[in-house]
Amino acid sequence: MPITAAFQPTRNDIIRTSYLGLRARPVIWALALGFFVVLPWLAALGGIVAAVAGKSVGMFPIAILIVVPPLAAGYFAVLPLVLVRGARSLQGMHTYEFSDTGVRLSGPGFDNHIDWAILTRCYGFDQGLVFVSGKAALFSVPGRSLSPAAKTQLRETIAANGVALAGPWARTGSDHPR
Repeated sequence: MPITAAFQPTRNDIIRTSYLGLRARPVIWALALGFFVVLPWLAALGGIVAAVAGKSVGMFPIAILIVVPPLAAGYFAVLPLVLVRGARSLQGMHTYEFSDTGVRLSGPGFDNHIDWAILTRCYGFDQGLVFVSGKAALFSVPGRSLSPAAKTQLRETIAANGVALAGPWARTGSDHPR
C-alpha cells in the first residue's frame, strides 16, 4: 500500500532541507559554518582583545567588526532562499508517493520516479526526512505532511527497500523522527 505525502513547500522547508543536505556532507557543512559564522565572530573578538590590550584601533575597523559578524551569519541563514528564490517548481502543491517499486515525486512542472536502488540514506528528524543518493540530497519530505501511522509505515518501507536510516530514525525502536 503506497504512502502519500502532500505538502506546499514553505521557506522553512527550503532552509531546513538545505541545512540537512549540508549535514550529509560534513566537510562542506563545517567549512560553510566556519566561514560564515565562526570566522567573523573570531575576527570581532580579536579586534576587541586588541582594543582592550591598548592597541590603537580606529573607528572604521570597529564598525566593520560590529557589522560583519551579524551580516555574515544572517547571509548564512538566508543563503538557501537566495539560491532558490523564484523557482516555479517550489510554488505549488507537491505529492510524493512511496511504494515498493520506488518513489513518485510530482509537483508544479515535474513528475519523476526514483527507484529505491539509487537512494543510499534517509535522514529522519523532527522536521522531516531528507533522502540522499551518495553524498547529494535528492529530495525532502516535511514531517507535517505525514501522520504518525504513515511515518511508522514509511520507516518500515524505507528499511525494507535497503535504504540506510540515519538521524533519530536510525535508533532501533523509533517509530517516528524525534
